[in-house]
Amino acid sequence: MNKKKFIVKLAGGIGNQLFQLAFMNFIENFYETKVYYNIESYKNDTYKRKCIIDQLSLNIGNDEFNKINDDFFELSEVVYSTSFFLQNINILDNHENILIDGYWQDNRIVS
Repeated sequence: MNKKKFIVKLAGGIGNQLFQLAFMNFIENFYETKVYYNIESYKNDTYKRKCIIDQLSLNIGNDEFNKINDDFFELSEVVYSTSFFLQNINILDNHENILIDGYWQDNRIVS
């Protein structure tokens, strides 16, 4: 089993969340590992947006994420543009614990 641990930070409205969920699926398939999500951004969302993940019929469990201490992660925040990241996904090979923060709107993710 892959030892890499990924957390995708969910943020934004419904459209952004759908792209982020598609990106989670892409990462899960590419690295053959579980990807967790973080919804902390919705605690102080100025637009009062809500996370839609519980309203979708997805097989995404996040219970184990709640047990992970923040200090466990290297905080390798990926802030590259989506196209750069997808063309150079091997940039993550040198990290085991990765927090991904971005919107990742790219049709190659969902096609």
